[in-house]
Amino acid sequence: MEQMKKLTLEQVQSIEDRLLQKYELQQDEIRYEILDHIACAIEEVMNQGETYEEATTLVFRTWNVRLIADEKGVFKGIPHFILNQFNKEYTKVELQSLLIAAILSIPLLLASWYAQWNQILLMSSLFVLHTCGVFIIHKESKHIQDYRYDFFRGKARSTWIKSTIPFVFVVVFYMIWGTYEQMSNFSFLVVYYFIFNSFLLLRFRKYCKHQKFKLAK
Repeated sequence: MEQMKKLTLEQVQSIEDRLLQKYELQQDEIRYEILDHIACAIEEVMNQGETYEEATTLVFRTWNVRLIADEKGVFKGIPHFILNQFNKEYTKVELQSLLIAAILSIPLLLASWYAQWNQILLMSSLFVLHTCGVFIIHKESKHIQDYRYDFFRGKARSTWIKSTIPFVFVVVFYMIWGTYEQMSNFSFLVVYYFIFNSFLLLRFRKYCKHQKFKLAK
């Protein structure tokens, strides 16, 4: 019976160096797990008659699309297979947060209309609270080297930008026309969006602490 081929320590180290240099997988947890999967796949191909070099080329060709990361943008540096997992989970949390945000924002807007609250002041307060929340997220997690928090920080920035745009629109409208009576419906959307994004970030932050990566074979 022919002896099964195994990788040498030098070959395993060469694979890890490639993961570090080409794909910049700096986080030990995920790099070691990927290294184990790739090493096993290479040994399997080698036992089908291919040389180490040929087997390595074939295996990395199948893994390349999953390991590459965007060089620019909000989520730069996060491998695509991890980014895809987070986006799916984020969408689930996002859908749950839509209903919660509606439940919280409707009574708040009704109270502001009937109690004659200043809606600009209400939106400004929500904007400040949301901004402080995003700032705290960055401050607390900026030294944490983890793809979970890299993704989370990117989402925090993008939600802040998306929340700021409609808020600025309402403020500019009020400054030009001196009234926000015609903007009541739009004001509801702004308040809803602030609450939705704040609740969404809170939920996803808790999720990030327990998320485990899944490696597709």
